Amino acid sequence: MHRMFFHRELDQIGMVRLCAELGISGFEMVNTFFPSPQYLYLRHLRSQGDELGVRLLLIMCDAEGDMAAVDRGERLQAAVNHRKWVDIAAVLGCHSIRCNARGDESDPAAMRERAAESFRALLEYARGSGLRLLIENHGGLSSDPDWLVSFMELVGDPKLGTLPDFGNFPEGTDRYRAIEKMMPHAGAVSAKCYDFGPDGNETTIDFARMMGIVRAAGYEGYVGIEYEGKRLPEREGILAAKARGLGMGIVHLAAENGLIFVAPLMAVGLWARRRDRLFRPAILYLALLFLTMTLAFTFVGGRGGLFHSSGALMPFLCAAAPIGLDAIVGFVARRRRTWHEATASRVFGVGMVALAAFLSLVVVWNRVIGQDWNGADTAYRQVGAWLAGQGDADSIVMAGNPPGFTFHTGHPSIVTPNGDVDTLVEAARRFGAKWLILDANRPRPLAALYDDPNLDARLKLTQTFGKASVFEIVGP
Repeated sequence: MHRMFFHRELDQIGMVRLCAELGISGFEMVNTFFPSPQYLYLRHLRSQGDELGVRLLLIMCDAEGDMAAVDRGERLQAAVNHRKWVDIAAVLGCHSIRCNARGDESDPAAMRERAAESFRALLEYARGSGLRLLIENHGGLSSDPDWLVSFMELVGDPKLGTLPDFGNFPEGTDRYRAIEKMMPHAGAVSAKCYDFGPDGNETTIDFARMMGIVRAAGYEGYVGIEYEGKRLPEREGILAAKARGLGMGIVHLAAENGLIFVAPLMAVGLWARRRDRLFRPAILYLALLFLTMTLAFTFVGGRGGLFHSSGALMPFLCAAAPIGLDAIVGFVARRRRTWHEATASRVFGVGMVALAAFLSLVVVWNRVIGQDWNGADTAYRQVGAWLAGQGDADSIVMAGNPPGFTFHTGHPSIVTPNGDVDTLVEAARRFGAKWLILDANRPRPLAALYDDPNLDARLKLTQTFGKASVFEIVGP
């Protein structure tokens, strides 16, 4: 919303109101946008957030000096300059402030040591407030994930963390790998977007993959929406992200909960029973859940959150389908004198059941009879027997279906990450996995490895069982 602010279209409190208008429940502030950081204004700002249901999350601090300046007095003064924002963030109920790590970058190791001194001083000041200090990949060495992670490890304070931004990396950087490195220290996340294609997807960044990395790291906080595109104004850019969430939510409801062809009948049936005391709570829950999982939790909802959260509604949806069918038949019969409503209801009811049976047979034929049904389970048992023959009963195995593999073999297992080979090797190192099973149910980024098992020297093809390939993870 920075362009709207600079064009004087809205002020800071107007930003909070816009968040509420767009169904956004959290707001990240910038220190240079404060008209007056005095106590009365701060209390007013917080009360506005409380009244509108918008939580004030953090303050991004700029122009307060270089925390890694060569001159010791200058960098320690920069730490002092940030103190007021610690106090202001505490008054507003924030969880963090974002600082920049900047200075002379000619010697990265020396800059790391200088920055550590000033950040430790600021951390000591912030100790009583409970706030965290976050460093964003915001240009220079801070956009080098290895340098930034090494800085976190050098300072070694749990109150110091990262703020991974999907977009702030030099050209040529593997942004997915970089975000994965930063996520273990993340105290906030910025989902930067630039433009959207006709399908509603971001054209520069694979958001599904990014959010998979964020979730795999165990992150459970807010994800900031940061639109920096040029084609759409900011408000329209934010709305485009939300519109995609709404569209995907409708598709998921119709295809997964509504079984595609039954969805219209369910919708009509729910409308017909909207005043029924039995159906009314379910309809209200469905509406609130849909809006929450599309507008508030846009990315999580499209990744399975909406479907799994709506499981309790399936008895009501299935009960609404025949009600909807009767309502539609009755509506048409009242307008066509040649129709006999009772007969038409029976005919269409039998037709719908027949259609459901036909589609079920098609699915069974394509997915069960026409394929190696339970082939993965057979391969898992074979892999387990082979490992036992090797005298290996304890090594961790990466598999597409870890519960299934452990059930059939008793072997410890973890899920194969949805990332490239670098991501896989890093996950194996972190969790101690020795073996990898790749089968037809493989992550898309590993398709090339499945097709060419000799693609990477860190993964050694050891055995094949049908369509399942077993690799030994030998890389660092």
